[in-house]
Amino acid sequence: MDLDENGLVPRERIKAHRVNCRARIERRRSRGRDTDLLDGALALYEWVLGEASAPISGPAVAPTAAAVGVEERLARSAIYGERGAPEVVSQGWAVGIESTAMWLRDLTDEPADGLLPDEEAELYSDSDV
Repeated sequence: MDLDENGLVPRERIKAHRVNCRARIERRRSRGRDTDLLDGALALYEWVLGEASAPISGPAVAPTAAAVGVEERLARSAIYGERGAPEVVSQGWAVGIESTAMWLRDLTDEPADGLLPDEEAELYSDSDV
């Protein structure tokens, strides 16, 4: 995939994933399902698109590939409870940031919003019967 001048996936792809992520959050919330993973992904999308501060590092950080990598490492340290790890909303939220940070730098095929099963498929799964 071609990356932009900051070493990230193109803005239009990020925007499309953000729209999908917001829609999935709404659907999951309407069904009483957890949204932490998606909330983490959304926080990262909004930062990279210039609409929010870095989810873990804070407002002084510009969204470059290197800075996204720092967010990924901070999220991972929180996930695994490493000494000196930052406090995060939840482990699921940190996983959303970690996987989306990898996708933004084209290191994985799917961001966090692509990791959860499709809600329509969940409606018909055996676990709901």
